[in-house]
Amino acid sequence: MEAIEWDRSFEDSRGARLFAYVFLGSFFGLGLLIATALVVFLPFIVGSLLDDPATLAVVALLALVGGPMSLLYLWPLLTDPEQRQGIAVSSWPASLSRAGVVVAAVLGAAAHVITAWATGMGPALLLAVGGLVGSLGMSLFLSAGRIDPDARTLTIRPNHWAERSATRTVDLDGWTNLRQFRVSPVVVLWPSYARGSSGPRPRLLTVPPWAADAAAPVFEDAIDVPAPERERDTNPTVAAVLVVFGLGTFGVGAALWTLDAVPTGFRAWFAALAGIFGFLFLAAAWQER
Repeated sequence: MEAIEWDRSFEDSRGARLFAYVFLGSFFGLGLLIATALVVFLPFIVGSLLDDPATLAVVALLALVGGPMSLLYLWPLLTDPEQRQGIAVSSWPASLSRAGVVVAAVLGAAAHVITAWATGMGPALLLAVGGLVGSLGMSLFLSAGRIDPDARTLTIRPNHWAERSATRTVDLDGWTNLRQFRVSPVVVLWPSYARGSSGPRPRLLTVPPWAADAAAPVFEDAIDVPAPERERDTNPTVAAVLVVFGLGTFGVGAALWTLDAVPTGFRAWFAALAGIFGFLFLAAAWQER
């Protein structure tokens, strides 16, 4: 049986492009708000500077240093192709339409305003959420990999432009079970591993539907092979410390929630963060019990 290979790019996935717009919109939206604020308040700023010549001179000097003077310094780099070698610029934005990026920036700016008005928090919240959702969504729809039916191995890269060194090879014989979820353009694989198995153990993998269908017999054969389980000594002391950390994290989140002086949006964000880490600490303690 021949190896099964795939390499999904932005041209192959509308969902990946949508999440890319989410990612860019959260950052470009903030830039659009800042530029709009500068244009609106520029007359007031200029008027105040005219009333203070000393400050105006400092601003003019900084503008010259950051503008024309810096351009003279960078001119060889901008005009000589050999000087530009080694500058790594991701090619994936070229797959996005300019109109889509503009719309994403406008919607991102509106989202920043609504978030600030509703939660009282600055742009950090939307930048974190937009960046996280966008990057995770892109990684869900973009992947590259190879399934070797003879060796029963799965080699996967997180996305098609990642370096070859970022690849991970998974031994399919270490799987004890496999759940599959079809999300329209991709199939999410959720394998279970034998206790104490060595090597990379990714919990969620995405492959194209045709690759999952072609590899179905390979997955079944790998799961049918008994995977030896290696016993690992538990550490009750570590488990107790992790429980303390988990309960303490829950307690700090709950205590901050009771402080009315802290903005509601920040309290909700910190409580959610404390809940996630508290759960992770307790889950790790359960493994060490």
